[in-house]
Amino acid sequence: MKNSVFIEKVAINNKGIISVKPHDYCFEMIYRCAKGVYWDNSEKHLYFVSPVKQEDELLNAYKQILFSVNDEYGILLRVNEKTIYEGVPERIKKDIAEFNDINMF
Repeated sequence: MKNSVFIEKVAINNKGIISVKPHDYCFEMIYRCAKGVYWDNSEKHLYFVSPVKQEDELLNAYKQILFSVNDEYGILLRVNEKTIYEGVPERIKKDIAEFNDINMF
């Protein structure tokens, strides 16, 4: 089984950028995967560079972040009951939880 890292926070800012903050882990070299995912060293989170304009695109952007980390680092990012959501619609929270339950790459 692969190593997993707890996701502290999933957030969507006012520009539609989705970010994922891992617990106590740094992914500075994630840009090497060339999938539109970057690391913000000051905020200590991963983010998908393209703003999401439609709610249906949010889950895909979230998955892109997780797939990129898995491809580049071999690590599974996982939400749990302590994960904080900021600006994330309820339907997307549910979709993230369902994806988390089946996500074993």
